[in-house]
Amino acid sequence: MLDSVNVNRRGSSQSIGFGNDCQNSRRIPITGASNSLLLGPSSQKSGSLYAAFASKDIVTQALGKNLARSYKGKQLYPLIARNDEDQVLLEKFREKQVSELRGSGSKFFRTIEQFQSDHHFSYGQAREKLGADVFDKSEAASRKFLWQAEILERIEIRSNEAGQALSRLRPSHDKLYILGHGGAGMDILAADAKCLEGMVKGKDVARQLADGGLDKAFSDIRVTACYSADSRKPMSFHPEDLVRAAKPDTKRGGLFGVFGAKVATREPFAQTLSNELNRVGFAQPSVVGYHGAGVTFPPNDHHVQHLPEVDQADKRSSEVRQHFAPSAAAKIRTGNSVGGKGLREGFKKTAQKFQRVGRSVWSAISRSARFIRR
Repeated sequence: MLDSVNVNRRGSSQSIGFGNDCQNSRRIPITGASNSLLLGPSSQKSGSLYAAFASKDIVTQALGKNLARSYKGKQLYPLIARNDEDQVLLEKFREKQVSELRGSGSKFFRTIEQFQSDHHFSYGQAREKLGADVFDKSEAASRKFLWQAEILERIEIRSNEAGQALSRLRPSHDKLYILGHGGAGMDILAADAKCLEGMVKGKDVARQLADGGLDKAFSDIRVTACYSADSRKPMSFHPEDLVRAAKPDTKRGGLFGVFGAKVATREPFAQTLSNELNRVGFAQPSVVGYHGAGVTFPPNDHHVQHLPEVDQADKRSSEVRQHFAPSAAAKIRTGNSVGGKGLREGFKKTAQKFQRVGRSVWSAISRSARFIRR
């Protein structure tokens, strides 16, 4: 009977987050990150999705990002592949997923058709005999699979070979979503939730965007990975807990860990990416991260964030997103801050003075040594 029909529930909300099993921390000089919690709906800019690598989960995430737009009747976001090779791979992953979704969606209807044929029932009679509640739920799930297959097939996958896609994005009119899996305090984007495949770091993504032709004045970049705004998993979605979750872990660098500047041993991926974009020449990069684990398939017409280990209702993604500007230390190193060049020149002059003093002292010591030997 109908209860035996295998209906895959992938159409429901799915969390794609993972914890900190894969540790990949590093030391990052900081003097205090510049960031702020952003509330309210997202901007009305045109959006695009970017894949730093090709994987089946990237295609699934591209589908998830576009489902909410389809609910609202909006234009779908295109998916930008790194190059022609990645575009071909993403097309293959897409073709396979479309086939799987259509298979799952059509199985229910094939089963009902066979049941009608065997017992000479109408569609309504089959529904009554099999139980209206189970029948309706299975039918709705099946139609959802077919709808997802249609949306996925409509997503345009563009190649950024020779910068042909990223170079067309306008700083004042476009926003760019970076896809991939992530974890709290991890400098990594991965192709799978277990963080075992297709891994890239913040500096790799920044270099791809810079070399790929993205305008250096472009500033609206958003990271959809789980915990992209977190150094550690949030205890709740309360604003104070989100501030604590975003705060980097730091220690003193330099001699004996006393005299050097503070360095971050753990920080949100969005902060790392913002710093790295600054290093490769982006004038004022603004990277948005999201607190908590992302949900691949939205339950309605907006995206939500989830805390798997906390008994709290999911939050709309736009209510728990946070903006990360480059840290002050990153700006000083690249000269992209106000007075950054002056600071570097000051450090250089001070170092030269110490060198001159050092040479004078060493010369005096050498003369004294010669006098004593005589």
